[in-house]
Amino acid sequence: GDTHAGAFGVQIISSGQELARNQNREVSGEIEVGHEKATALLTVRFISEDLVRRYGDLAAVDIDPNVGFFYMILCLTVAVACDTGAYFVGRAYGRRKLAPAISPNKTVEGALGGLVLGVVGAVLAKLAFGSLPGQLSHDLSYPAAALFGLLIGVASILGDLVESVLKRDADVKDAGSLLPGMGGVLDRVDAVLLAIPVTYYLLLAYYYVRLGI
Repeated sequence: GDTHAGAFGVQIISSGQELARNQNREVSGEIEVGHEKATALLTVRFISEDLVRRYGDLAAVDIDPNVGFFYMILCLTVAVACDTGAYFVGRAYGRRKLAPAISPNKTVEGALGGLVLGVVGAVLAKLAFGSLPGQLSHDLSYPAAALFGLLIGVASILGDLVESVLKRDADVKDAGSLLPGMGGVLDRVDAVLLAIPVTYYLLLAYYYVRLGI
């Protein structure tokens, strides 16, 4: 499980760097990155199956076998909320530069706003799933959901900065032009590509503590 997650991360970074460096292959590169995102979303099943491999029968330890779906939605919710909060708070209140040498437009105030909204997004995801039939979110307490939101939010911001480093290294403004006005696919999913592996390892740590194994 750990080896596969690590190899997946390396493959994503390699694909992103190749996409940023080869503008004459934008469409092909965008399709490749889109494929990587589809592969990332399929880790919903991988998360649950890896928990089975590590802890055996999930029902015996009071874990819903389909719990991976909830955690993937939580991860995506936090990443989107963090990105949205950082953008709007940064535009309204941004004063201090977060990483001027990497991404001059990002501010400390925007990052803090993104983290706050990411925490709110995680708690709302927990609340929403808690009101639905089933037990997908009952393992995760509200304080734990808030902590997940904070840490996944940090990973999302770092993922955005990593992509900025790749683009700066390749001397391009956007990773592609497939999405008019928004750049390339990699520009839209940069935060998620780091947030998903971080969510996976947070889950391993959380269930390790929860189950006392």
